[in-house]
Amino acid sequence: MFEQWQNYQYILDNQNVPFKLLAAITTPSTKIDEGILSQPRTKVFRWPVIYQIAQCSLAREKDPIAEFIIRELIDLLEAHNMKPFSGFSGNDVETLKGLYATNMKMGVFFSDVLAMLKENLESKQRVNISVKTFGYEIETWKGYHDIYVGNDFSMHQNNLKLWGWVGCYFSLNGPKLQLYSGPDGRGLKREAIDKAFKGNDFQYDDEERNYVSYFRDLSSNLIVNSKKNELVRYLAEEIEDVMIKIFSKLQRIK
Repeated sequence: MFEQWQNYQYILDNQNVPFKLLAAITTPSTKIDEGILSQPRTKVFRWPVIYQIAQCSLAREKDPIAEFIIRELIDLLEAHNMKPFSGFSGNDVETLKGLYATNMKMGVFFSDVLAMLKENLESKQRVNISVKTFGYEIETWKGYHDIYVGNDFSMHQNNLKLWGWVGCYFSLNGPKLQLYSGPDGRGLKREAIDKAFKGNDFQYDDEERNYVSYFRDLSSNLIVNSKKNELVRYLAEEIEDVMIKIFSKLQRIK
């Protein structure tokens, strides 16, 4: 990437234009070369600086379309704690919520996984297990360099309810498909919950403070030559198998 950066800079330097600025927007999963990050601060703009530039531009912008785009950018930065507020560290690895087209594809993909999960349960006449989906979201947390994209859902069996999340966890090591779940409500002993989830290769999420949460990596990977329909089917079948086992264990101890 750094070599490409230098090539673009060379082309720009040889253009007869009064104002020259090379800029790029990368996806959250892109690992930026150290050669770029080590450039002078005048060449690499952090998100707090972008926020300030956007605020100044908005004050003098007259074109309604440009004004709308700038406001959208400001709202995006504020929503993801990327504005210069008290406690923000300029050394954090900042992430952009994502390109619209990419978000649309990811949202449709995980929605398809949950739709197939529901179809599988119905086709096997497991009418006592229902699936409810709650839509696609992107989550980031201040102080962390990671990003989570995926869909929330819940599953019910009689009077037992589990919440769930299926999605992709992006870090500097690349994307990884994961499943999160936990009890939605009270009435179960913590020891029983631990046994049910950990017996199915889940780990306890000890960073979550608001509710009991477990997670596990899914066996499929996001790779370039993955066929979407096959990956949707594999994920749906894997989630179905795991969640039915958890329901079975928890129902026996209720």
